[in-house]
Amino acid sequence: MRSVSLALAITLGLGVSASRLEAASPRDADAAAQAMGTYIVVFDEPAAARFRGFAASDKQRPKLSATSAVSTGARRYQSRSVEAQAYVAYLDDLRRVRLAEAERLLGRPLPPRYTYTHAINGLAVDLTHAEATKLAGIAGVRSVSPDFKRYLQSDRGPQWIKADLVWNGTASGVANRGEGVVVGVIDSGINRTHVAFAGTGISNPLGGFRGYCASVPAACNPKLVGLWDFTANGSGLADPVDNDGHGTHIASTAVGNAFVRSAVTYSGVAPRANLIAYKACVGISCEGSALVASINQAVADGVDVINYSIGGSPSDPWIAVGGSINDDGEALL
Repeated sequence: MRSVSLALAITLGLGVSASRLEAASPRDADAAAQAMGTYIVVFDEPAAARFRGFAASDKQRPKLSATSAVSTGARRYQSRSVEAQAYVAYLDDLRRVRLAEAERLLGRPLPPRYTYTHAINGLAVDLTHAEATKLAGIAGVRSVSPDFKRYLQSDRGPQWIKADLVWNGTASGVANRGEGVVVGVIDSGINRTHVAFAGTGISNPLGGFRGYCASVPAACNPKLVGLWDFTANGSGLADPVDNDGHGTHIASTAVGNAFVRSAVTYSGVAPRANLIAYKACVGISCEGSALVASINQAVADGVDVINYSIGGSPSDPWIAVGGSINDDGEALL
């Protein structure tokens, strides 16, 4: 496999001559190797949403049933099924073994910031570049990649994308305005008391609430069926208050109820759809590890659609899930 330096790839992508890059001094290189930062570690085994069963010839693996929707024939991945829970438990056991080995190798505890089992199989943990290099060599570790930042982006109204033609059945043949569809919005949180998210006349296809609302049901309603905040702690079980406004704007643009204010009718693209809000951003800044945690949870929650109005400067889109670390602490493709 050809390895390409991420720094070089981004530089060439921006049209900057590689010859202008200056080599770091030995002192700077040593300081960089000891700098602490968050890294995303991905393990060899597929995440639960992609697991199609181990090969019968693999005698080192337990006999576990496939859990991906492609294999089971289900409409969506079922994270709460007995089969999925059994496979996730297996991934949890492997992660504990590998973390214990990494802690012996590095000589210190490695408490994960986040653990991932549904969308990807891995974790986010604080390491130095030197430690990341060592961790990348442990058996079962597929990649170790530096955390990354993304930034909030915006969206526009339903008429621009001709959503009204979908609503009345002209373009789709189904005039349900998104009814029965669960949309996960990953952003800066939500103002959950806004009229755009009221539950009057809407049913909850999940039959229950997710995240913060499982323990505080009054925070949700049949429209807003789940709340998660991955900026507050690793579990996400906190109220995702939107201090920026972007998350509320994006959620209302995607699935907000139709309402009238100052003689103007406002509506989301799918006003009859249900919503789960995932907070991964503070202000306009979004940590990659929190974004991955949100995506992982959205997959576990079984949402039909993920709204991700987040972007950033030009970068390699694969580095968070398929990169590795070379001996100099650089991220490689």
